[in-house]
Amino acid sequence: MAENVALWSLFFALTRTLVTFDLGLSQATLRYVADAHARSDEKSGGAFASLAALAFLALGAVWLASALSLQDRMLEWLRFPAPLRPEAGFVIVSGAAVFVIMGVTTQVIPDQVFVDG
Repeated sequence: MAENVALWSLFFALTRTLVTFDLGLSQATLRYVADAHARSDEKSGGAFASLAALAFLALGAVWLASALSLQDRMLEWLRFPAPLRPEAGFVIVSGAAVFVIMGVTTQVIPDQVFVDG
C-alpha cells in the first residue's frame, strides 16, 4: 500500500511540475488576453484563449506519444519493481491527459471568462 501512495505522489508532483513549465504558454495567454480586453477586442481575446487550448492539447499529445514510446525505458530507469510496473505505466501515460485538463482549466478557461466577463 505504501508503494501505491508513493507512486501516486510522484504522479502528482511530476504532473504539476510539467504544468508549471509549460513553455511560457500560460503567461503569454494571460498577457495577450488582457491586452485584447484592454482594447475591448473580445474576438481577439477569445482567439488567443482558443489557441492556448490547442497548444495545451498539442503539448499533451507530445507527452502522450513520448510516454507511450519511452514507458518501458522510464520504468527501468526509475527502477520500479515488477509488480508495480503496470500501475506505474498507467500513471506515466495518464499524466498527459491530466496535463491537458489542468492547463485548460487553470489557464485557458479563466482567461476566456476574463474576456467574456
